[in-house]
Amino acid sequence: MYMTGDFVPQKTIPIVPDFGDEWVLANLEGPVCADNLKQAEKVGAHLHSTPFVLDGKWAFSLANNHLMDFGAEGLSQTREFLAQRNKDMPTLWAGAGDNFSEASKPMIIEESGQRIAVLSCCERQFGMAGENIPGVAAKGAWLYSSISMLKAEVDFIVVSCHCASEFSTAISPQLQKFYHSLIDAGVDVVHGHHSHVPQGWEEYKGRPIFYGLGNFVVDAKDWQTNPSYKWSLIANVKFSRNGIKWHVYPHGETPLDVSDYLARANLGFSNPSLMTALWQDSCVRLYHKIYEQNLKAHPVETLKLSTRDRLKCLYFAFVDFWQALWGRRCPSSRSIFYARVVYNYFNCESHVDVISTALGVLTGSIPDERERLIK
Repeated sequence: MYMTGDFVPQKTIPIVPDFGDEWVLANLEGPVCADNLKQAEKVGAHLHSTPFVLDGKWAFSLANNHLMDFGAEGLSQTREFLAQRNKDMPTLWAGAGDNFSEASKPMIIEESGQRIAVLSCCERQFGMAGENIPGVAAKGAWLYSSISMLKAEVDFIVVSCHCASEFSTAISPQLQKFYHSLIDAGVDVVHGHHSHVPQGWEEYKGRPIFYGLGNFVVDAKDWQTNPSYKWSLIANVKFSRNGIKWHVYPHGETPLDVSDYLARANLGFSNPSLMTALWQDSCVRLYHKIYEQNLKAHPVETLKLSTRDRLKCLYFAFVDFWQALWGRRCPSSRSIFYARVVYNYFNCESHVDVISTALGVLTGSIPDERERLIK
């Protein structure tokens, strides 16, 4: 089985390697649906792809923060497309459904005489499935009971998980603990995605954990700001009676220093203190770049504001002044937008992890390990 990263061709014809007769597991980032559907109420980009053609046997993890960008109808059209994609080569999927019970069901892949169950889940964001609400499967305690039941029914178990801090190679120690707990519970492979840049991988108790495989298929024109958006990792995992073997290799427009990049990405796994330092450094950078202004947070260190941040400060100051003068706080489309932004920050585990880590370091509430990066 080949395991790849984020797959969202949008209107681009997906160009993929020849995977032969082996199954390919990918994260389908967004629905496959018509252009004229109503967008869901959320913050961030709304992603979707038009119907595409792929050769071979494909399995898609659907649990991610974009699958429900066009609501229940987008989900319905996606499942209809996948069911009809290739009559001769069936397409499998897991991670989304008309309710949580359906979204949390595994897909069963048969390869080389082995039965492989794939559970699909993601961090809480917009579009989570409920008891009677269509959506995607949020990770939670249900994973462990599902793993326990599947161990008696299949030969191997894979958890495909849409987690991690986006656009960073740093690995959260909390995410590592979660993935280790899945292996402890009986999972054989963790297939991670969501970072949109290639992250590291490690072996834990003889089992591989791929934290973030990067952008496998995306529209290049929408990903120009960082060279690491344009390449990814592919893991070839062999399941047999003798156990698991795997090989990881780069795919796409790889940088000249790809070996150094991967060495840095894997650096923290052999040194927990260094992993913490790398994570803290990434969190502080992301906090100042993304979160601080949107949260209207009190400054904790001196920073030079960008023009965009200065304009945002002026906007918030004007709103506060007007409300103080008028004596009322009234909602607007802009304030509701920012309320959704903050909701997403505190609803998603990775956002909470980044914000709490950064503030803990900057206020001295947790030990600052970043000096290890200087040594």
